[in-house]
Amino acid sequence: MGTLYNQQEREYRNINKNEAGIFFEDMLSLAKQYKLTNQEVISGLKVLELRRQNNLYVNNGDIHDEQMSGIGKELSGVSSSLDAIAESITNKE
Repeated sequence: MGTLYNQQEREYRNINKNEAGIFFEDMLSLAKQYKLTNQEVISGLKVLELRRQNNLYVNNGDIHDEQMSGIGKELSGVSSSLDAIAESITNKE
């Protein structure tokens, strides 16, 4: 994975049977607690997932902006070094 400096590998996860069971127990509990149908609970969870995804996109955008700023600073340093080398060569002639 191409990164700026060191980034840890992402952790990919699969859902196992136990996690699925906990999800369905939670869903049934929420439906009972709020007197909703299972489908209404699932629809609400979809909205929460969309919120989570939007927050991740915003966070990713912030990270991207920071990385671009870092790259800009690095390139500025390289540019200054090249200018100094060019000036040094010119002054020797």
